Amino acid sequence: KPPPAPLSCDISPADGSTAEGVPITFTGSTQGGKGKKTYSWNFEDGSGTPTASTDTSVDVTYGSAGGPFAVLLDVTDKNNDTESCSATVTITPGGDNTPPVANDDGYPAVINTPLNIAAPGVLGNDTDADGDSLTAVLETGVSNGSLTLNANGSFVYTPNTGFIGDDTFTYFADDGTDPSDASATVTITVEPGGGNTPPVANDDSYTAEKNTTLNTAVPGVLGNDTDTDGDPLTTVLENNVSFGSLALSDDGSFVYTPGTNFTGEDSFTYFADDGMDQSDASATVTITVEDDAPPTGEALYLDNCRMCHGIEAVGGFAQRDIRTAGANRISGAITRRADMNFLGTRPTPLTYAEIESIADYLSGLPKGKDDIPRRGDLAVGEEQFRESCSYCHSFGGDPIEPPRPGPDLISVGSTYSDAFLGAWIGFPTEMIEAGAYPHALDPYWMPDLGHSDINAWDIAQFMIEQEAVGALVDTPPVDLTPEQFDASTQDYFNLCAGCHGLYRTGATGPDIGALRSAAIGTDGLTAIMTYGTPAGMGNFGQSGILSAEQITNLAAYLQLPPPEAPPLPMADIQASWDLVIAVADRPTAPQHTRNWENFTGVILRDAGQIAIFDGDTNEEIVRLSTGFAVHILRSSSTGRYFYAIGRDGLVTLIDLWTTVPSIVANVKGCHDARSVDGSKFPGFEDSYLIEGCYWPPQYVVYDGLTLEPIVRVDVPLVDINGNLLVENRIASIVASHSRPEWVISQKEAGFVSIVPYAPDVNNPAIIPFQISKDIATAKFLHDGGFDHTGDYFLVAANASNMMVAVNLNTQTLEALIPTGQVPHPGRGVNWFDPDYGWVNATSHIGEGKITVYGADPVLRPDVAWQIVREITLPSSGSLFVKSHDASPWVLVDMTLSASGYDQDICAIKKATGILDRCFKVVDNGKAVHFEFNMDGSEVWVSDWAADGAVIVLDSTTLTEVRRFTGLPTPTGKFNVYNTAHDIY
Repeated sequence: KPPPAPLSCDISPADGSTAEGVPITFTGSTQGGKGKKTYSWNFEDGSGTPTASTDTSVDVTYGSAGGPFAVLLDVTDKNNDTESCSATVTITPGGDNTPPVANDDGYPAVINTPLNIAAPGVLGNDTDADGDSLTAVLETGVSNGSLTLNANGSFVYTPNTGFIGDDTFTYFADDGTDPSDASATVTITVEPGGGNTPPVANDDSYTAEKNTTLNTAVPGVLGNDTDTDGDPLTTVLENNVSFGSLALSDDGSFVYTPGTNFTGEDSFTYFADDGMDQSDASATVTITVEDDAPPTGEALYLDNCRMCHGIEAVGGFAQRDIRTAGANRISGAITRRADMNFLGTRPTPLTYAEIESIADYLSGLPKGKDDIPRRGDLAVGEEQFRESCSYCHSFGGDPIEPPRPGPDLISVGSTYSDAFLGAWIGFPTEMIEAGAYPHALDPYWMPDLGHSDINAWDIAQFMIEQEAVGALVDTPPVDLTPEQFDASTQDYFNLCAGCHGLYRTGATGPDIGALRSAAIGTDGLTAIMTYGTPAGMGNFGQSGILSAEQITNLAAYLQLPPPEAPPLPMADIQASWDLVIAVADRPTAPQHTRNWENFTGVILRDAGQIAIFDGDTNEEIVRLSTGFAVHILRSSSTGRYFYAIGRDGLVTLIDLWTTVPSIVANVKGCHDARSVDGSKFPGFEDSYLIEGCYWPPQYVVYDGLTLEPIVRVDVPLVDINGNLLVENRIASIVASHSRPEWVISQKEAGFVSIVPYAPDVNNPAIIPFQISKDIATAKFLHDGGFDHTGDYFLVAANASNMMVAVNLNTQTLEALIPTGQVPHPGRGVNWFDPDYGWVNATSHIGEGKITVYGADPVLRPDVAWQIVREITLPSSGSLFVKSHDASPWVLVDMTLSASGYDQDICAIKKATGILDRCFKVVDNGKAVHFEFNMDGSEVWVSDWAADGAVIVLDSTTLTEVRRFTGLPTPTGKFNVYNTAHDIY
């Protein structure tokens, strides 16, 4: 019989830790030896006290902190052989917490089927030495679906349609005091399941009117389709329509436009798709296009007559009851009266049958009451005319250059009746739609200024009477106190200088120097600042941005010479430099576990702050005070730093790797600025930073990590035509990814300039930080960005109404592309158009239009730099247009709309190039600017208001998924990854 194996023993844990007063369990185990074993524990080191025990397991409690203390175990077998083993324990002070331990998990799931895991879920295998209850805290979400993780460990996971494979998320276990030291990974394996049943597509039918677009909302053709597996469905077009145009969306909605004057049946076919299979058979959608139903007499009256005669036809501006007029009398009036002729001479005049229908409707109206007095209040009419009409129209007096948008009205009473004038002032949009004015697409057509019927009548009566008196003498400007002058200087800087220039010579907006402002007059200046224009001038008074007193004072200020603007020499720039945290004192790796590349900085313009949000956890991390009215953020090449540029010229460097994003340096290189960018060429990442000034005419180069000033460079005050300038602003800057250089646009001069930041071994004449090439383009350059290759710089020359394309390889002008009025693209937008290949586009301040032009001279030279689409929007006033590869939409705002669309955005479908929808997205202020999150699944839109918000939309469905509230005046938003990589 062989001898027994040698006796040995072990203690687990070999090294333990517990708090004073909290028991810890030690367990002994033996190998070898003979027969039954006996165990002898020793806790004298540290004076531990056993509180519960078995032969092999002991709970021991220590009364005071210290250690490590020895835990000894002697094991003796039947032969009295003894073996010893030991462990150690460290006792932490009472009240200290031992973090929990989170352990990995795995779950199976089935394709296209939500996975519901009940509590304790992921916490079921997690531990806490102190016995504390645990909660789950999400660290990183899933990549191929959606996840809701609850605090009790339960979760719901829904895989993306058709996804098969492993998806993961990570979380921490939290005991209320500390999270686990390391996160746990949960792996969800999505498997094919029991097979897929194809959906069933069913036929549909719709009715449309002749020459009228049919818009069918979600779920559209999918509304009667079925899927036994409950999978979400999308459409796949099989055969298109034959007698019109069709835009069929994945979600089943569609837009059908019948051919001109087409009536009859048209059809298309489609398959329903559940992400794995299409329906076995396609469905047919039949659209029956019918002749227009004749409008009712009521509709005809409201569309053509009520503007002059009132809703009840008992007076209105015309001051006569026409309920019993009869068809012959109405027809005769249309023929005889000059201001009614348009109803008979427009392209679609009223027919006698329609006039009979109107007369029949009128004959049935009861006697009503008219609120329009016989005589208007001339004093109120004069006041209202001065306040609202006198920018676009003079009333006698000398003409000015450039001329006013509208005609002189001194003889308007000889041309039109007071009834027509009242209707025109009170209902301008309705009068245009009725054919009273033939230039409905002119961006300067008279907008609806919100006058009541009585005030419109007062203005009309005043104009009739004033014609006999003569020219209207302008209101003299008020005398400004020094305090009022300074306040108006600041108001001008805040609201006007960006478009009109510090010296008011004009750029995006017209020249409003003292001489021209005096010609416009106090009344005209007051009117345009109060109401704005449909061509993009902001309605500062009507929207509450400026008070009546501020507008009165600013009108006087504009008629005085502009004050001299001070220089900013290098000594002052150096004195402004503030290195808050030296590079050596900054972390060498992120001091947090957040996905900092998905941080998004939101500019809180009037608060002088930047709010930084975590795009993964959807929480605001920090709010930092920066320069006045920050204009943009730029990401450093690595993405680690945000550069903020305020309109006061203050540059702020923000480190995103610190525990909470922190300001590490500041410097002021301009009195007024809009643009900044870092060095991005390999080998120079984050090395340098350039700031371009609106004033003084200069740019400044800094150390990219400290903002220490390196060089200040004056910008020449000469334009592309050789004319001298009083100011020349740096409007936009981009940093090349393929060359060690910046590209800057000189607004007034019209030059796109190359500024290298490294010597060129092949060209010793190149001096770093100095302009190496001025490329003459077009005057009044503004904002721009790269094409999809980065080889072309595309920038708006907005006062010249064109886009400029510069070839950065040859450093030459490639093309001048005519656009609508005052293009304003932001950094622009790149997407692949199915008909024209890669394209770029601009929105416009001065016109409701998107201009799309070809931008692929290599594969599509036939349309390169040519306009390929012009897409009409419901309003002018657009500031930004943007998209992302992950979104099917091109999105545009109408922030400066003076006709009620400033809270709306519009979506253009990339697959068709057709405007799909416009919809209201904000509640308090104006909708402005778009930014996508890192993966493009969400798009963020600002509600620009004192009590503003950022609204987050699903970038595919355009439905709201969340909003961040409590944000004062949010404007631009900049995602770290997208900004660093120039994704737009």
